Amino acid sequence: MRTMDSKTVLLRMVSCGRASFAVLILLLHGNALADKLSVARQLEQSQAKYATREAWTQRQAELRTGFLKGAGLWPLPDRPPLKVIAHSRRDYGGYSVENVALETIPGFFCTGNLYRSTRLKGPGPAILCPHGHFRPLGRFRVNHQIRCAHLARMGATVFSVSMVGWQDSQQTSHNNPLVLALQTWNNLRAIDYLAAMDNVDPRRIGVTGASGGGTQTFFLAMLDERIKASAPAVIVYPWAAPQGCRCEGGLPVMQEARTNAIELAAAVSPRAQLLISVGKDSTRNFPNFGFPFIKRCYEISGHGGRVENAHFANEGHDFGPSKRRAVYAFFAKHLDMKLLAEDEKKITLEKPSQMLAFNDKHPLPARALKGSTAIAKAFKNLPRSNKQGAGKPRTSAARQSRRDKPRRIPTAKQIAGFRQSYVHPKTGVKLTLKLDARQPPYTTVHKPGKGLNLRKSWQKKYESGVIPYRLNASFVYEETSKKNPAGEKNKYGAYFTPPIDVRIVIKDSGGKVIANFAEPQRILCYH
Repeated sequence: MRTMDSKTVLLRMVSCGRASFAVLILLLHGNALADKLSVARQLEQSQAKYATREAWTQRQAELRTGFLKGAGLWPLPDRPPLKVIAHSRRDYGGYSVENVALETIPGFFCTGNLYRSTRLKGPGPAILCPHGHFRPLGRFRVNHQIRCAHLARMGATVFSVSMVGWQDSQQTSHNNPLVLALQTWNNLRAIDYLAAMDNVDPRRIGVTGASGGGTQTFFLAMLDERIKASAPAVIVYPWAAPQGCRCEGGLPVMQEARTNAIELAAAVSPRAQLLISVGKDSTRNFPNFGFPFIKRCYEISGHGGRVENAHFANEGHDFGPSKRRAVYAFFAKHLDMKLLAEDEKKITLEKPSQMLAFNDKHPLPARALKGSTAIAKAFKNLPRSNKQGAGKPRTSAARQSRRDKPRRIPTAKQIAGFRQSYVHPKTGVKLTLKLDARQPPYTTVHKPGKGLNLRKSWQKKYESGVIPYRLNASFVYEETSKKNPAGEKNKYGAYFTPPIDVRIVIKDSGGKVIANFAEPQRILCYH
């Protein structure tokens, strides 16, 4: 095909079941044109092939698996309890800031700043804020500080993290061949850090970032189903690896599944997502090319209303006030936050020197790794005791078959009268009962209107034989120091919760999450 003028527009009709929409591609020169045409073909094939909910669910699993394999994170490494360095807390009006480093790999640290509301009553939402390639300040820049501080004033616990090789994350450069994998792993562990906090409701976690921070946002939201709401800004347009910085396309995270940025963003469905685009960067045509595909995928998932596009035709590549206002309203809606108008007079802007996780007073630990070779070796040697899912991704039918198998559930006697906790005398597994009255009344578990059927011995506690979902009775098995009769520690635990728009989290003895399930699940019990 001959090179076209940059103003020329190619109009293509892409069929999607009974619906169709026009895909507009702004034709640039050379490789850019080829990339856009390639993405257009991929999207057209995807829509034709994955037109049902079951087919799209299977495709989502393929995309996640392909990404993790390309990043060298398949199967996911173990997640032992994090070693956290936190210091220099500063209290401002309605929120606080402290400097934090997480040891995500032995000897390797993820650095950032933790913003917390000082007026929060009870567990609230948490939001991860990765920054993009905004030189030279990254997470220290003014609009990033304003966003994090204001979200904290709205009641969120906000973790602002540095990209590898930026600010105080100087153990290796941003040009490290593994930078994409390192940042993805840092972000996954940052969510572990936030979700484990006493003042955080793990069902209300969000993530947002712009440019390269937006790439991290939709990568993470696609991979981690704990993310309830995500808002990538000025980054979703027709591109595919190996385009962009090494932290976006430096590893083959899209090649195995033959995918692109638009389809990966669509794979976040059915969880809430706000995609921000502008008229003065590469996202200029996103409302016509990209968003219709993503919207259709959400409709296939049964939740077309959970995805939005905020387009600012006269704005450029940044995370300015209008974009922040859209994000505040989005998170207020989906993370159950109180919406406040941004007031810079109530936000204290800090100097970069105040925000460093490592400085002269708080130096990098002596055990810290230095250089790409040492870090690559440590990354390769991360323990991976979880071999579950190492083969092909399970189909919906296979997952349903697993759910239909009978499972052992704790008896009322084991729960010991629903005490706060109970240690099984033989296995040494700790059983904790959590009640949360904030959820709406529960109506469905196995079949519509049936509720959770309990053993007869449980019916004395609930005369109807059904646990109301408003109690959100979650049975959490956690490893203790005791050993079973065979002298070996139990490896697995399970997070039990009534299956409706909730997830079951299977954990190992170190508290590392082995698997998450987003769709409704029967109560599981691993011994």
